[in-house]
Formats: sequence, C-alpha cells, structure tokens
Amino acid sequence: MRARGICARCGRLVGPAKLVGHHPYPVSYGGSFFGQVLEPLCRPCHADKEARTKALLRRLSAAPPSKPAQRLAIKRKIKLVKRQRIF
Repeated sequence: MRARGICARCGRLVGPAKLVGHHPYPVSYGGSFFGQVLEPLCRPCHADKEARTKALLRRLSAAPPSKPAQRLAIKRKIKLVKRQRIF
C-alpha cells in the first residue's frame, strides 16, 4: 500500500514520499521495532493516532492500582491495546 501512496486510515492519496510508517504499539512503550507491520499514514493521521495512543497508554499506567485485581485488569487492557490496536 505504501507504494501506491494511500493513507491506511483516511484513504487519502498523498503520494508515497509523504507517508509515515506508524508503529501500532509505540516503541517507547515497549513495542517491538523489528518484525512489526507498519501502517502507512499521512502526516495528519499519524499525528492524531500517535497522540491518542500515547494518551491512552499514559492513562492506563498513570496511577498504580491498590488491589491485585485492579492491577490485573490494567495489564489485560494494555495487552488488548497491543494485540488489537484499538485506537
């Protein structure tokens, strides 16, 4: 899809040189740099998706939960974010 220059999120034709490879799970939050499929996104979609991803991950890991059940629930949500790329 990158060769065609189409954004994977909005479907806009921007040209292959103007697409950015987006890591669905950020490397800075433990995502893998190698072996991961990058999404070709235009710059506005990439900026929006990156901001949403980082805000969600910050919110999930911000306050340490007091009970073991709460900790487990947060770990499950983070795994869901990693697996399904829900944003």
